[in-house]
Amino acid sequence: MNHSNKTERLDEAIDSLLKSKPLQAPDTLGARIMATVEHEAAAPAEPAPGPTRRGKLWSFALPLAAALTLAAFLWPSLQSPQTTPSLSFEQTQEIIELEESLRALVPLQEAGDFSINGLLVTLETATYAL
Repeated sequence: MNHSNKTERLDEAIDSLLKSKPLQAPDTLGARIMATVEHEAAAPAEPAPGPTRRGKLWSFALPLAAALTLAAFLWPSLQSPQTTPSLSFEQTQEIIELEESLRALVPLQEAGDFSINGLLVTLETATYAL
C-alpha cells in the first residue's frame, strides 16, 4: 500500500476545495488579536490557585478512611486471643513414645551402626509397616 499516493490525492482534494472556496479572515481579526494581546500584557499575573480547604481535607480524609477500613477488618483478629490447639491424651502419649524411641536410637547412630540416611529409611519403613 502506497501511503504517499493517498496523501497526494488528499492534498490535491484539499487544494482544489480551497481554490474553489477561498477562506478569508474577517477585517477585524487583526485588531481583535492585538487587543487581546495588549489586555493580557497589561493585566497582572494571577497567582496559581493554591490548595483549597476542601482539597486539604480530602488529602487527609482519604488516607484516614483507608486506615479505618483496614482497622475494621483487622479488629476481630486482634480481639480474639490466639488459642493453641490442644492435644488429646492419646496424641500426647504417642508423642512421648516417639521421643523415647528416638532417644533409644541415638546410641546406635553414635556408634556408627546407622547413618542418618539409614535412620530415615528405617523410620519410613516402620511408618509404612504400621
